[in-house]
Amino acid sequence: MKVIDIATNNQPKKIRRIMVLGFINSFLRVLPYGILIGATLELFEPLFDPSKDLNTNKLWLYFIGIVAIYVLQFFVGRYKYIKTFDDVTTLVAEGRINFAKHMRNLPMGYFARYDSGQFSSYLLEDYENILTLISEGLEPIVSSVVIPIATFIGMSFISFKMALVMFIPVILSIPTALIAKRISNYFGAKVINSRCFAASRMLEYLRSISVVKAFNLVGERFERLEKSFSDLRKDSIKLEFSTGLGVVLGEMILYSGIPLLIFFGFLMVKSGSISIPVYIMFLMISPKVYNPLATGLSLTALISFYSQSATRIEAVKNVHPLPEPNMGKKPTSFDISFEDVTFKYENINVIDNITFDIPAKSITALVGPSGSGKTTITRLISRFWDVNAGCIYIGGIPLQDMTIDECMKHISIVFQDVYLFNDTIFNNISFGRSDA
Repeated sequence: MKVIDIATNNQPKKIRRIMVLGFINSFLRVLPYGILIGATLELFEPLFDPSKDLNTNKLWLYFIGIVAIYVLQFFVGRYKYIKTFDDVTTLVAEGRINFAKHMRNLPMGYFARYDSGQFSSYLLEDYENILTLISEGLEPIVSSVVIPIATFIGMSFISFKMALVMFIPVILSIPTALIAKRISNYFGAKVINSRCFAASRMLEYLRSISVVKAFNLVGERFERLEKSFSDLRKDSIKLEFSTGLGVVLGEMILYSGIPLLIFFGFLMVKSGSISIPVYIMFLMISPKVYNPLATGLSLTALISFYSQSATRIEAVKNVHPLPEPNMGKKPTSFDISFEDVTFKYENINVIDNITFDIPAKSITALVGPSGSGKTTITRLISRFWDVNAGCIYIGGIPLQDMTIDECMKHISIVFQDVYLFNDTIFNNISFGRSDA
């Protein structure tokens, strides 16, 4: 599962203990039903065969067994809860650190394409979704598989036909679960994008609130923020309504198994295929089979939504840093030269085969209409991206032959979309170099 790979940094063995404990806990939840079946058969036996006495010794054994299992459930559940929370929290914390380290090595050009709200949502919201899914969703998912399968195997030995009738709705509900998953994928992606956009608009508004208030632009500048919240609300309602409809439909199909069992069980009792105790037993056990499946069905949509977070994180991890040499060259002079340089954004040519020189210790102005490539040229010099063709030199050394740190050490940039920290002017200027 992609979520587990992301959470464990592609080391799924780290989550083995969580999986094993979840399986044991789910299995322990099935055992009491098996004991209940045995006790029920024992109680019914004297009613249908008066020649036999009620075996109280067996009933006491059933009672002791079920108490022992519930005690074991308590200690296993407690241990599982503590260890799962500890392991998952540690895994997600390590994942966030590794993700931050990866982002640190990405080229500056990558960050120029996105809002700041999107990157904060990667580290906070997306990893929080993964934490919730693994810590709270893993056991119900395991239970929704283990309990029905174990029950089907056990009940098949009592009456295969009744067990088959009990599981027909399970098979019929699978297409509904798949449809709910597809719908959740579609609307879930829209909700996550709306959340990122709303977070970015909120940051934008908070940063500029002093300017907005100073010039009395509250109503005018509030529109973008208000619209982002409105879009988020609409997308969230669509997600809840569409996935909720699929889940409710799936649950209706699942629980239709109870009237099916009542009808077919009655026919089988009438024909003598099964006894009344077996009939009653299947009616008792069927809700215990459908309940975890209904939980698993509702989790299908949730898993799909949370998996969007894993997809987003994986997309960032698949972005590779710019290549750089282990021992980069250091420039001794600072003339800048462009030699037959071509650069594209996606498939759009921005700079096409240009050649020019910028002498050191001089002022050079780039003049041209909006979109002509002025900002792109300055960012190529700072190696936000690598050129598609040609070469850029600083002091006669190709940028690719210098480490990125070495290149950036000699360049100062004042962005047109500058971010100022709530600190002194000196600290804002010297933020990247404390010994300036």
